[in-house]
Amino acid sequence: MWIPRVKIRLLYGENNQYYKTNKWVFLCKYRHRNLYYKYNTENTIEFVIDGYKNKKIALKRGKELYFKILISAYRSIFKYELGDSSYITRFHHEDDEKDFKTFMKNEEWFYNIKTNYANFKGLGIYEAESISDLKYYNEDEIELEEEYEKSKKLDIFHLIKNNTFNCLYNKKAQNIFHLFNMVEYAECNIKILLLCQILEIMCSEKNRSTEICDFIDGCTDDLYKLNISEGERNSLIAGFNRMKKESKGKNISDLICKYSKNKHYDFNKYKLFRDCYRLRGKITHGDDLSKEDIYINAIYLKELVLDIFEQWSINN
Repeated sequence: MWIPRVKIRLLYGENNQYYKTNKWVFLCKYRHRNLYYKYNTENTIEFVIDGYKNKKIALKRGKELYFKILISAYRSIFKYELGDSSYITRFHHEDDEKDFKTFMKNEEWFYNIKTNYANFKGLGIYEAESISDLKYYNEDEIELEEEYEKSKKLDIFHLIKNNTFNCLYNKKAQNIFHLFNMVEYAECNIKILLLCQILEIMCSEKNRSTEICDFIDGCTDDLYKLNISEGERNSLIAGFNRMKKESKGKNISDLICKYSKNKHYDFNKYKLFRDCYRLRGKITHGDDLSKEDIYINAIYLKELVLDIFEQWSINN
């Protein structure tokens, strides 16, 4: 059997007293299988799905689960180490059963055979007969039990249970999640820069109308009639060619219209984007800005970008 497992760590010394430790607890049904979590004494949390006979299916389901956990963690009021700083978690070694080409093609770095369990943060697919076999050094005996009543919950469990999308964790998604990770620890002005960068990554470049492009080509041809240096001419041509593309602001507005499906009662999403892009320009030019203005915009922009990213990931 192959068992998808994701491990994360709660940061800043939060020692949650509302959860039993080192015990597998049923969280919810996941695609006709059981999804469990285990809160460990060192503030790490593991999530596992009942095993699959086919390792490739296990990896696909693990990628879906990891995406849910990552998107939920970045919506959470708590902060976590998530293991998403790199897509490839280990290098190919000479003693690996697979050659380098196969290792890369099949993404073998995600798989952990019985004789070589790696206890790292992030996604791993483990060869085991049951989740009780997932034991590491200095770990207590693990028992399965039903979920019990708690006076307080970490919001991540609720967010995972209520995430209805099945987006895959892949290289493209990992790059964007890594930017979200940087957002978590950045000052508010840098948060806005990074979040605007994520929006630009998700945008598709679009050309202006044929009529406008033809007009620009005519202007480019006229440059050869001028008595200017070749370097200056090439610079102007490059500038004209950039004008054939729709502006980034227009592309991002289209992105918001297409993928922002959730209702936001605290802000107008188009005004928020315009305000943040205005702030982005001022930040890059070193202007003095109101800290309160930056703070609230950064919070709302993160909420909007996470919603867009989840919807965008369904088709990308």
